[in-house]
Amino acid sequence: MIFQLTELEYNVFLILTLVLVAFKLGLIIFLGKKIYEHKRETGEFSFGFVFGVFVLIICLFFSRIIYIYFDFVLTKFNSEVYHLMPNILMWKLGTMFSTMGYAIFIFITDRKILGFKLRGLIAYLLIGIVIIQLVYPVSTPEDFQTIAMLDLFSNAIAIIIPILFIYLAREKSPYRLASLAIAIGVILYAIGSNMIVEPILVALIDVLGSNIRLVFYFFSLILKVSGLVLFTYGVTQFAIKFSR
Repeated sequence: MIFQLTELEYNVFLILTLVLVAFKLGLIIFLGKKIYEHKRETGEFSFGFVFGVFVLIICLFFSRIIYIYFDFVLTKFNSEVYHLMPNILMWKLGTMFSTMGYAIFIFITDRKILGFKLRGLIAYLLIGIVIIQLVYPVSTPEDFQTIAMLDLFSNAIAIIIPILFIYLAREKSPYRLASLAIAIGVILYAIGSNMIVEPILVALIDVLGSNIRLVFYFFSLILKVSGLVLFTYGVTQFAIKFSR
């Protein structure tokens, strides 16, 4: 059975998605301003935590723009055509931007906060997953489900982000609340992302019917917006206090 949105559902999804994009754009502008102010005050450009978040949000922003084109223009949420050209190309590009953003952010966090204890291995693993997804040939829906499954691994690896900030919040400090907000925000965003990974949806559709896709897309967008609100608050506090 082919999943098809009603006009109302399509418009609600589009509005929620645009709200998500607006949050990301606002955060990009805010962080860019903080980075510029820091450079103007110190005369130096810092590749610190705020810069890492700045790159991450830019990547997530472009990823979402590509996914909007993929979801609302090319496929209209019809999973039967995900594997066709140019649909699959757009999906791969969207996934590449998203995962590379996490890889860069984790690498910078490893260098600046953990003293490079992870040796960049988590970031390199994410980059490896991106390369596999880009070069893997897709000609059937089953092929698409195979590379989409790798998103679960990427999101599982990215769990290092909330773990890190929970670790930072273990003791009283000026950024304890901000760390918890970032951690919880990332967890909510990750849950929202994993809810709509295609292999999960296909398995649920077999049991609960095609309408479950609609329910999961809706709650996915709600969780992503909620997660980004918390993440934005936490990052804002870091930027205000440290601007580095």
